[in-house]
Amino acid sequence: MTKVPCYWEDDHSMIESGSILRYLASSIDELKHLYPADPHSWHAIDSLMDFFCTTFWPKLEKYYLRVKVGPSHGHSKLPRPLEQKRLLNEIHLAFKQFESNLHHKFGALDQMTIADLQILYGIVIVRKVCHIEISEYPKLSTWY
Repeated sequence: MTKVPCYWEDDHSMIESGSILRYLASSIDELKHLYPADPHSWHAIDSLMDFFCTTFWPKLEKYYLRVKVGPSHGHSKLPRPLEQKRLLNEIHLAFKQFESNLHHKFGALDQMTIADLQILYGIVIVRKVCHIEISEYPKLSTWY
């Protein structure tokens, strides 16, 4: 197995952080409260996790590979400052879009869920890679 993250249990391997989180929260009694067993909760949690996978992570990956890794990742040169700013702005816009959909005490519900674990990971990476201050996002700051 060459993908990260990866989880092994018995003879079964799993990849993709979201599906690993869903599996663990569904199969370990002490974690079941992180993925409540009702369709409305699942929808709220899965929608938030899907947003991160389809909208947020691709923008962060693009910024990281072009600006932070640059030539060592097959690009002939670093993007010009205007392009770097545009790529960083895409991440800001994704955060604003995400924040506009926060209507609960936590990310998806009024209790902590597996979606919050994914949000936390995303915020930590953005702070480290992009040097974005979460204080610019009041709802995220309250949550974080």
